[in-house]
Amino acid sequence: MSQPAALHERDRNVRLVNRVTILLAGCAALATAVFGFAAAHAKATRHGSTSPASSVAATPDAATDDSSGGDGGFFATPSQPPSQSFAPPAAVSGGS
Repeated sequence: MSQPAALHERDRNVRLVNRVTILLAGCAALATAVFGFAAAHAKATRHGSTSPASSVAATPDAATDDSSGGDGGFFATPSQPPSQSFAPPAAVSGGS
């Protein structure tokens, strides 16, 4: 009793799809690792040193000043490091 040719072709196609899926998953993992390495390397070289920045308290007027002359883009470096605020939260979760 031999199996029809359609079953052999289907099995061959299933194996092909499995191989392609494994290959694509491996490529995706490799691309993710390369992108992560490149992003970490770019961040380390852009900032120069890895020592933490000194803590500087900002005045409320200076914190809201947008006249720093930067490009204002999404990836723009802030003109001042973040500072601690003692103001109450502005939003309440779960309110209707």
